[in-house]
Amino acid sequence: MAKTFESLQWIVVELTRSAAKKGPMAFLKQESYAGSLRTSLDEVEKLSDQFDRIAMTCDRAKLHNVEKVAISTKDQIGVEHLMTNARVAQTGEAVVSELKSYLNGMAQQFKTDVASHLMAFLGSQIDSRQQILTEQAPQPLKVLSKAQRMLKQAEQQRKRTERRAAILASLQYGGAELRRDLEENLEAISTSADRVHYLVAEPQLMNWLIEPSNAVLLVNGNCAASERNTSTSFIAAKLVETIAIASAGRSGTQYGSIGLYFFCAEHFRSHADRLAGPAGLLRSFIGELLSSSASFKLRQTRKTVLTIDLSDMVQLWAMFETLVAQLPTTVVLFCILDSITEYEMSDRRPETEYLVGSLIALSRRNARAGGCVVKVLLTCPLTSRSLHYSLEPWEVIDVPDQAPAVGGFADSAWAASGVAGLLRY
Repeated sequence: MAKTFESLQWIVVELTRSAAKKGPMAFLKQESYAGSLRTSLDEVEKLSDQFDRIAMTCDRAKLHNVEKVAISTKDQIGVEHLMTNARVAQTGEAVVSELKSYLNGMAQQFKTDVASHLMAFLGSQIDSRQQILTEQAPQPLKVLSKAQRMLKQAEQQRKRTERRAAILASLQYGGAELRRDLEENLEAISTSADRVHYLVAEPQLMNWLIEPSNAVLLVNGNCAASERNTSTSFIAAKLVETIAIASAGRSGTQYGSIGLYFFCAEHFRSHADRLAGPAGLLRSFIGELLSSSASFKLRQTRKTVLTIDLSDMVQLWAMFETLVAQLPTTVVLFCILDSITEYEMSDRRPETEYLVGSLIALSRRNARAGGCVVKVLLTCPLTSRSLHYSLEPWEVIDVPDQAPAVGGFADSAWAASGVAGLLRY
C-alpha cells in the first residue's frame, strides 16, 4: 500500500507541473483534481489499515483452533497408550503364569523319570554283582563269545556272497564260458608249435613279466589266416593258466597275482553272445575281478551296477577303474586280451581303441604314481593296424612269417622256459 500511495503522489506532482505550464486555467482544474485524488488516497489508506486488522484477527483465530485440535489429539493418544499398556501387562501375566505351570509339570516328570531310571540301574547293578559272585566257571562265557563272533563272521560272508552273486548276474558275467574258452585255446597247437617256441624265448616277453615299469606288450603273431587256435592264443591261455596256479593257495588279497583274460575270437558274434564286443569284454573283466579273492566295497559296487548303462564303455570303464583302485599295491593285475584285432578290424574299432587306450594309460599311470601293478598283454593272430601307434618299439613283438623249426611244444618246454617261475614273484 505504501508504494501505491507514493506512485499516486508522483502522478499528482507530474500533473501539477504539467498544468502550471498550460496556464492559470489549467492550474485551477489541476488543483481541483488533485484535491479529489488526495481524498481518494486517504480512503484507500483507511481501507488498507482495516484489511490488515481483519487479517491479523483471522490468523489469531486459526492459530487458536489448531492449538485446540493438537491438545485434543494429545489427550486421545495418551488414553490409548494407557489402554495398550494395560492389555500388554495382562497378556504378559497370563503367559508367565502358563509358562510357570508348564515348567513345574516338566520338573515333576523329570524327577519321576530320574527316579525310575535310577531304580532300574541300581537293580541291574545288583543283579550283575550277584551273577559275578555266584558264577564259578567263567570259561563257558568265552566259548560262547567266540562262537558268536564266528556266527557273525559267517553271516557277513553270506551277505557278501549274495551281493557278489547279484552283481555278477546284473553284469551277465559268464564264468563257465570263459573257462571253456581257456580250455579250448590250451588244446592242439601242432601247426604253430614253432611260433610258440619263438615267443617263449623272446626276451621282450620275459622283460614284460619281470619289470614293473614294462607294463604293456603287443604281440603280432603273423599266423596263417586258416589257423583257428593260433600260437598267440595258446601263449595267452598258458599265461592265464600259470597265473591261476601261482595264485592258488593264497588267502586273498594282500599279495600275489590276479589274471583277467578274454578271447575276442570266441565272442565275435553279437546277436547271440551276451559277452560279444568291447562292452562285453569290459563287463567280463569286472566280473573276473569281483570273482577273485580280493576284497571290494560290494555295497557301493551293487549301487553302481544298478545305475549305469551296461553297454556304455565310459561308465563301465569308470566302474572298472574304481575297483582296480581298491586293490593293494602289492598285487599284480594281468589284463590279457587275446585276438584283439577281431574287434579292431570291425565296426567296433572306436570302442576297442578307447578300451585299449584306457588300459595302457592306467598301467602307465600306476607304474609312475603308485597303486597296484597293472600289466596289459595284447595279442593279434595277424598284425594290428592301429594299436601299435600308441606303443614304444620295445613294447611290440613281431613274430616272423617263418619261425625257426624246433618241433612240438609240451608242458616240459613251458616249465623249462622259466615263465612259470617268474609268475610267482
